[in-house]
Amino acid sequence: MTLATLAHYRQSESAGIAGAGQRLFNCPFIEIDAGVEGVFQLRVGLDLAIIDEPAIKKSIIMIRNYKRLVIGKIEFCGGNT
Repeated sequence: MTLATLAHYRQSESAGIAGAGQRLFNCPFIEIDAGVEGVFQLRVGLDLAIIDEPAIKKSIIMIRNYKRLVIGKIEFCGGNT
């Protein structure tokens, strides 16, 4: 799992770093790609100033407890979604 702030993903996108693509990083998200041999790649973007130890621990718990994980991107924007 790669865990980073939304600001980091926005900076990566604007710098044209490989893998960032033309995505918008406006909301916290979980993105899951099918990996190789049953290993999945997860990217988690959080709307935080820094990633600290409590954020890491909470993210691990969130991933373990989230029951509707599917391949693709799940955004957690406010509003009626």
